[in-house]
Amino acid sequence: MSSDLFLYKRDLADVTMGAEVVLALTSPASTEKASILRFADEKRRQRRAAELVFRGRHDNDSRCWEIEGRTGTIAVRLSEVSVPSLIAIYHSIHNASSPRADTTPRLVTVWALDLAQDSPAMDPYRRPILDFIISGRSVPNDIKHQGVIKLLDFELAQRSRVPVQIFPVPVSLRTNLIIVQLRDNWGGERTCIHRIGVY
Repeated sequence: MSSDLFLYKRDLADVTMGAEVVLALTSPASTEKASILRFADEKRRQRRAAELVFRGRHDNDSRCWEIEGRTGTIAVRLSEVSVPSLIAIYHSIHNASSPRADTTPRLVTVWALDLAQDSPAMDPYRRPILDFIISGRSVPNDIKHQGVIKLLDFELAQRSRVPVQIFPVPVSLRTNLIIVQLRDNWGGERTCIHRIGVY
């Protein structure tokens, strides 16, 4: 699908349209970035940092959700139950010599809450949601005993000349929660995500 066509689809992960970041499944933003956000408590700072990733469209915005290390997760409850067909990863355009180019995510897996819980053909791709709980955080009761199914794996281009990379979802699954698992970046000590869209 061309990038022009997907722009007219509704972004189900947009927090300004009713989606909500799930902190229990979202790695904390780095202290350095979180401290810039002037909120009274850690939970509000972390929620605001994560919401940068799921806000409405923006142009030339260099703000990001930045985590320590090369791996982590970020999760969002979608604005409605749906069957996602595209995942879009927005990022700043870097050249190879940019000091931030190595913080770009590289290997990504996207998981979705399995609302049906009866997909035996997908068992090799299923994991309990508790596998993604961030230490010290409590999982919401309505998803505590649920499972997630892998929707897709992809590799982001480090030197993309466009501000968004689009990945079709090969699995048809009704869901209302997406977990984006960052499995590696391009060599940096931190990983930075500018925005994620679910269409």
